[in-house]
Amino acid sequence: MPGPFAPERLYKGALTILTTLREAGHEAYIAGGAVRDHLLNRQQNDLDLATSATPDQIRPLFKRTFSIGESFGVILVRMQGRDYEVATFREDQDYRDGRRPASVRFSTAREDVLRRDFTINGMLWDAEQERVLDWVGGEEDIRLRRVRTIGRPEERFAEDRLRMLRALRFAAQLDFEIEEQTWEAICRQADRLEEVSTERMRDELQKILLAPCARRGLAQLRESGLESALKQRFLKNYNELCKATSRRDRLNGSLQGLFPESGVAEELDGWLLINCSLLCGMPPENGGTIKLDGWRGLLHGVDKKLFCSELYRLSQAQKQSNDACRVLSETAELWFDLQGLKGCRLADQLRLLRSRECHRLRRLLPILCGEEAVELEQWLHELETRHGSALHPRPWLNGHDLIALGAPRGPVLKTLLRELESEQLEGRLASRQEAESFARARL
Repeated sequence: MPGPFAPERLYKGALTILTTLREAGHEAYIAGGAVRDHLLNRQQNDLDLATSATPDQIRPLFKRTFSIGESFGVILVRMQGRDYEVATFREDQDYRDGRRPASVRFSTAREDVLRRDFTINGMLWDAEQERVLDWVGGEEDIRLRRVRTIGRPEERFAEDRLRMLRALRFAAQLDFEIEEQTWEAICRQADRLEEVSTERMRDELQKILLAPCARRGLAQLRESGLESALKQRFLKNYNELCKATSRRDRLNGSLQGLFPESGVAEELDGWLLINCSLLCGMPPENGGTIKLDGWRGLLHGVDKKLFCSELYRLSQAQKQSNDACRVLSETAELWFDLQGLKGCRLADQLRLLRSRECHRLRRLLPILCGEEAVELEQWLHELETRHGSALHPRPWLNGHDLIALGAPRGPVLKTLLRELESEQLEGRLASRQEAESFARARL
């Protein structure tokens, strides 16, 4: 049997709102995913409320309210330091853009449930009676561990095309199967995903990347045809960002190409793997397979600057933040730099070790390097043990000092600063005087 409905930190404020609404003569319940997670013994992170009260009736009952979607009957109520969405029971009408209704009509609890996407999200929690209200078979589908639309799947997906991605996301998060008719409708309408904005696609894909069954979810994207729609959108955005000489005809790989069965620790790890797969062509288009330790071979002969630039642009095309684009590109640069690094001078090895994204690269070594990962990580660990305390030495000389010594501004100055840092990292400059002597000799 499920335990308490929700953590007290969430439930206490929700109960206060529900009680206030009921005492004012309105129906009020907890709705949606929180009920599903209660039945699955999963911890809820937020609680959404549904009520027969209209926004004009809700607002006077509470001290702090905010309008976040009043035309759709949604008011934000702040209670005990937390925000709760309180939505009026409604019917959605006249879907025209594959995303949102043109208008709504306030209605009953049952009608409100019937407009929702999936049965597992279509239940209500009656806190007063401590019972689930289920008019759509959500409890049965939870028992059977399946994702099924409320009503005809074609109609639900025509209302909001993103629901096709959401079905795969819920299956990946909950380790559920997608009900047969729901799956068939996704496959038939996959090409209509193009009606959805890039940002909404990105957000759902990101949730799949972090799901317990992420690799299976990525495989279902490919099998259903949704992956093709995603790639077409990303490629279109990519080409709009690039000059004519940088345009791409296609994204050759599959989203699941490099993705591990065990999943990833962070969302940007997942984005790096799927984007590298898309750019490098994993698995091969002819249906063949490639071992993960063959990833090194895929980069053989690839221009580092061009590849990292393409990766940055592809991340932009997915509407990633500027910081995320930087992280992904920098991590890829490190991967290129790691190849043959053992034969490089110590200063270059230490620069890689101290770089901002080295921790991410090291976390991904088992995926990117296969059997070589253990040896590489051991080498990096030993390098860190021996030199970790000296990775960021305070420079003996700065640019102004070198100019005073006669160094010209520009590339010469930059090169000399790097040479000085290399000498210092390798322990050959122990004082300012030694640094000045080295600089004069180089000049």
